[in-house]
Amino acid sequence: MPPDDPKGLPAWGRALVTLLNQVLAELDTRTSNVGVFHARRLGAPSGTTLTSANVALGAGWGAGATFTISGNDQRGSIIVTAAGVPAASATVTITFADGKWRTAPFATASRGDVNTPIGAMTASITTSVLTLTFNGIPIAASAYTLNWMVMG
Repeated sequence: MPPDDPKGLPAWGRALVTLLNQVLAELDTRTSNVGVFHARRLGAPSGTTLTSANVALGAGWGAGATFTISGNDQRGSIIVTAAGVPAASATVTITFADGKWRTAPFATASRGDVNTPIGAMTASITTSVLTLTFNGIPIAASAYTLNWMVMG
């Protein structure tokens, strides 16, 4: 192991660590908000995969509503199938799998289906949970896809 490489990383690994350190330094708002960061894409593939244990469906989806979820704390999708007698402003509450954010992040939400009623999704967020609200009354036996992205 070379003395300048105590962790034994290959050259590409050292280059990646250097790049990540530069990105983190640029994004660290605790020290500075100056400068410009350019990137072709920022991915969110890391993080603990969300499971049913992270999700609470509100009563507005109707008794017996079901769901499947994919994604992590930063981005994901949930397909909810309404049941019983749905009500207005049905909610999905997602508890972050990787714990609390340092400060409340920002969130966006959208529908990924074309089922009626057609309406926008809204998102509200704290440091520990994301709540998605369906703006309308779901129809029993219809499946609704709710997508989100969180950045903080």
